[in-house]
Amino acid sequence: MIPRLGRIRMNILLITVGSSGDVYPFIGIGLALRRRSHRIFLAANAHFQRLILSVGLEFIPFGTSAEYDQILDNPDLWNKNRAFATVCQRGIIPLMRPGYEIVSDFHRTHGGVVAAHGIALGARLAQEIHGIPMATIHLAPVVFRSVYQTPKLPGVFLPQRTWPFLKRWVYALADRFLLDKLIDRPVNVLRGELRLMPVRRVIFDWWNSPQLVIGLFPPWYAPPQSDWPPQAFLTDFPLYDAPELQPMPPELCEFLAGGPPPVVLTPGSAMRHAAAIFATVVRTCRATGRRGLLLTHFSDQVPADLPPHVKYFPYAPLSQVLSHSALLVHHGGIGTTAAALAAGVPQVILPFAHDQLDNAARIQRLGVGRAISPARFHPALAGRLFDELTTDSVRDHCEKVAGRLHPHHGLDETCRLIESLAT
Repeated sequence: MIPRLGRIRMNILLITVGSSGDVYPFIGIGLALRRRSHRIFLAANAHFQRLILSVGLEFIPFGTSAEYDQILDNPDLWNKNRAFATVCQRGIIPLMRPGYEIVSDFHRTHGGVVAAHGIALGARLAQEIHGIPMATIHLAPVVFRSVYQTPKLPGVFLPQRTWPFLKRWVYALADRFLLDKLIDRPVNVLRGELRLMPVRRVIFDWWNSPQLVIGLFPPWYAPPQSDWPPQAFLTDFPLYDAPELQPMPPELCEFLAGGPPPVVLTPGSAMRHAAAIFATVVRTCRATGRRGLLLTHFSDQVPADLPPHVKYFPYAPLSQVLSHSALLVHHGGIGTTAAALAAGVPQVILPFAHDQLDNAARIQRLGVGRAISPARFHPALAGRLFDELTTDSVRDHCEKVAGRLHPHHGLDETCRLIESLAT
């Protein structure tokens, strides 16, 4: 049952762009803010309308379900050299004006404050024009540009020991020959329509609210650098996956209780092009006798002839599954990575694009998993990795790292930071 609000303290708009990995953290923040007696509006794609309404948040449609399905169907979304352009052209740019209008309307109607996903650029435009109190929220550290501890970017070979001046030069080239065309020009076209002066280096400085930037990850995962925005604060992984609304099926509970902890595979909620990975994990489980659990909404990726000790389910909350698992194989999205860290489960990460390569590199540095190119992932290598990562010493180290997470404190701190915008 959804608790009734007492006296409403503040109207707060949360606005996000993307898949479940981008939406669930905002739902978790929204629920935490609602418990603090605020009235919460969440703007997200219509694909998530039923979920958002079912938890008691007020929903604002921000893109259609058809648009959501269209971008997920595009294989370029998972190509490390074309993924960013695909997201820009199909997701970020078309939603700029609708995002601007949603935030502007909210400001006129409700006042209050806004917390926006970094790529919801229309929210940043509305803040600039109307002076709206707003926080920019970044889910993963890959978006924090630095010439010191540099994030691992798709298609860019930039060793950490590279001199800072060379890193600045690489960033300048990316700004001039990639980001200017993909982001800066469309942003400035809309700015011109709104009678604003042009801006440069949008995905470096301008996209961040000058008031507050929140990173939803802890400092031990990505230590803040001296060239990060001075208004940036880190909290912790939100770790919300709606377990109260999407409980585990009884058949899955029986499977988990009926034998040794399985290897779990999930390529992420938005991945429709991972049939080869599913086939490799199934073949490895068949050859080694390991139990396996396959999770994906898109059943056409799953081999038809599963052995008895490998089971498929469309969905299960990782917060409930991973405590009964031996190992997690996944794509490296920040939400899935954080879930495995919290559960103390070793990880095999097969990064494709976006933040995945950076998360994979951080997991390797922490000593809690291995990163392998999807193209190199075959049964012989998979078997060796599964053996290597399921030893007692690796599991003990993973559990020690899990003890460093404080998600409840992180959510409270995120709420406190958003609330501070009203003072």
